Amino acid sequence: MTLPLEGIRILDLTWWIAGPLATMQMAMMGAEVIRLESRARPDSMRLTTPFAENEPGVNRSGRWNSHNFSKHSAALNLSKPEGAELAKRLVAKCDIVFENFAGGVLDRMGLDYETLKAINPRIILCAVSVVGRDGPKAKYIGFGPGAIAYSGLGAITGHKGGAPGTIPPFLADYTTAWHAELAMLAALHERKRTGVGRRIELSMVEAAASQLPEPFIDATLNGRIAQPKGNDHPTTAPHGYYPCAGKDRWIAIAVEDDDQWFGLCETLDGADWKFSADPRFADGLLRHQNREELDAAIAEETRQFDAFSLEGRLQTAGVPAGVALTPADVYADPHLRSREVIIAPEHPEVGPYPMVGLAWHIVDQPPVVRPSPLLGQDNAYVWGELLGLTEAEIAEYEAAGVIN
Repeated sequence: MTLPLEGIRILDLTWWIAGPLATMQMAMMGAEVIRLESRARPDSMRLTTPFAENEPGVNRSGRWNSHNFSKHSAALNLSKPEGAELAKRLVAKCDIVFENFAGGVLDRMGLDYETLKAINPRIILCAVSVVGRDGPKAKYIGFGPGAIAYSGLGAITGHKGGAPGTIPPFLADYTTAWHAELAMLAALHERKRTGVGRRIELSMVEAAASQLPEPFIDATLNGRIAQPKGNDHPTTAPHGYYPCAGKDRWIAIAVEDDDQWFGLCETLDGADWKFSADPRFADGLLRHQNREELDAAIAEETRQFDAFSLEGRLQTAGVPAGVALTPADVYADPHLRSREVIIAPEHPEVGPYPMVGLAWHIVDQPPVVRPSPLLGQDNAYVWGELLGLTEAEIAEYEAAGVIN
């Protein structure tokens, strides 16, 4: 069965999260992704927790393995001129080069876009950075939390009256990955028509900023500056998380209209909750105006219910509600299991590695699911089969620290 991206080869020079996640999803859709890595300076995410069985190792990081399924790994020290020359030979056989080094690093290696285009006019170069490769702050460095702060997203996220930035710090990485993947697919589609490649440049700050159009419009047109509001919704109530029976069990409830409100009231009436006739909550506007009192009243009643039982009753009554699942709940959830969301490829060092797979499903076309590669495990394929180096040549490069 042919997958959508079969026949596409990607040279992956990225590290940490944004780049690896984008190429992983493309690999699972059939692209051949070759990660170039060096033992002299491994991807720092290979060295981050959690490690399987709490035993550190470059092949045992849960974070790294969860972002690099279905790829190849070839060892190469790009800081050596011979390493850069081998990379150029690979470029001639690839469709995409994806990098997220600091600005100017590829240029100093002689791997700038003009050089790559001269080697392979069809090559697509995708470059990711925190703030972009031009402009007054082009040399700034940073990671996800800095991008969230700079984008304005952090300033509107958090509890009312509290500090900004309680949003998960890696959201900017994930958002950038999705934008990068879309851009690369668009460039591949255009190349079918033109026969030539493209240079794509993405900023993590701009990807994160794309998530807040309403606050941006309100600030620029109306002069209103959005503030952190916790779980408050700007127009509807009740809207938030409410405690349930048991330790750290919560349910999310979001009521948008009167039908859903009465469904909530009918469900909670079994606990003698009679707020459906309370004049403070007679309509949506009043419920929003009095949302603090309403939230407190709901919380007192939801504490009496098992979260999963209450979820079922509210859904039956037409009320949008869902249990706040823990990661262990997600792994065991029968609905997600039935949709084969959880994948568990057999890693050669740590065994089965359960993770959430692709967020979309192409019917009757299962994705490629292979474990994340050991560092340099595909040297024979990349340097021998693809580039045609002999075993003696590979050994010579290894001795010189080039294939390393």
